[in-house]
Amino acid sequence: MPAPLRAFLAALTRQPDGGPAATAAEAAAPPVGARLVMALAIAAVCGAFAYSYALGHPGKLVDIDQLWFAARALVAGRNPYDEVGPGRAFSMDFRLYYPLPAVMAFTPLALLPMHVARASFVAIAMGTLALAVTRDGWWRLSVLLSGSAFMAIIAGQWSPLLTAALYFPVLGALFIVKPNVGLALATAFRTNVAVNTALVGGLALLAASLRVQPDWPRDWLAAVRSAPHFAPPVLHLGGPVILLALLRWRRPEARMLVAFACIPHTTLVYEALPLLLVASNLRESLLLGLLTGVVYLVPAAVPQLATPVTARIAITGDLLVALLYLPCVLLVLRRPNHGLLPGMIERHLGRLDHLRRSFRARWAARLGRA
Repeated sequence: MPAPLRAFLAALTRQPDGGPAATAAEAAAPPVGARLVMALAIAAVCGAFAYSYALGHPGKLVDIDQLWFAARALVAGRNPYDEVGPGRAFSMDFRLYYPLPAVMAFTPLALLPMHVARASFVAIAMGTLALAVTRDGWWRLSVLLSGSAFMAIIAGQWSPLLTAALYFPVLGALFIVKPNVGLALATAFRTNVAVNTALVGGLALLAASLRVQPDWPRDWLAAVRSAPHFAPPVLHLGGPVILLALLRWRRPEARMLVAFACIPHTTLVYEALPLLLVASNLRESLLLGLLTGVVYLVPAAVPQLATPVTARIAITGDLLVALLYLPCVLLVLRRPNHGLLPGMIERHLGRLDHLRRSFRARWAARLGRA
C-alpha cells in the first residue's frame, strides 16, 4: 500500500476530536476499511438520488446551483454577486449569500453540467459525513435517516460536510463558506489542534479569495443585509429556554447547541443536521432524526402556511425550537458538566480560577483582621 494512503488511513483511525456527544465506550470505531466501503456505498446512493431528483424537478433550483453558476462566472472574469438573484442572469428568489470562498471551493465541480455537479457534491458530502460519524460506531449512521439529512440531499447543502468537520478538523477550513454556522460548530472543538487546523485552512481560503476578487466582502455584505430571513432560533417561541444548556458549558454539544441558537441563520431543517450529534446512543439519535422529519413534513403538508419561502423559514424555526432544540436541551441537562476544552481556553480558565481564589483569600483575610 502506498505510504500516503497508509498515512491517510492511519489518520482516520485516530480520535483527535470525536463527535460532540461521544463517550469512551462509543469511541471504538469499526474497521476503517469497512467504514470506507460503507461511505462509498452511501455516497453512490445519495448522489444517484440527488441526480434523479434534479431530473424529476427540472425547473427547481437550489442553493448549490447558485454556486455552480457563480463559479463559472468567476472563472469567466465576471462578478458573481452581480449575476445571481431575482431578475439577474441566474434568476432565483434570493441573492448570492455565500462568501466568495464558497464559490472558489465549488469551482472544481463547476466544470460539470449543473445537475451532475449537484449530485457529485451531494455524494462527496454524504459519503464524507458517513465516514466521519462512524468513528463513534455504526449506530451514528442513523443521522442519515433524519429529515435534516434528506433535505440536505435534495437541496445540495453544505451541512453534511461542515458536520463532518467535527470529526475531521481539516474540513474546518470550509467553515468560512458559511461563517455563521462555522463559528457555531467551532465551539464544539475539544483541542487546540482542531481549532488551529480549521483556522489556518480558513484563512488560506480567505486570502486566496481576496487575491482573486479583493472587493468581494463589500458585495457579499450588501447581499446578506438584504436577507429578510436570517434570525437566531433563540428569538423564536421558547427559544430563550435553550440557554439553559449553558449549565453544561463544558460539554461540546452544549456549547454548540447554544451557539446555534444564538447565531442568525436560515432556520430550515437541513441547517440543524449537526445538532443530531447531541445524541449519545441509537435511541436518542433515532428520536431526534424522527423529530426533524416532522419539522420537514409539516410545512410540506400545509403549503398554504409556508408560502412564500420566508414564511416557511419562520414556521420551521418555531418547529425546530419546539421539536429539536428543546429536546436537545433536555438530553444535555441529563449529563454531568464534564468535557474537554481546547488547551488555550483551559489555561485562561485556570488563570481566572486562580484570581478568584486569590481574591477570596484576600477578602477573608481582611474580614479576619476586622
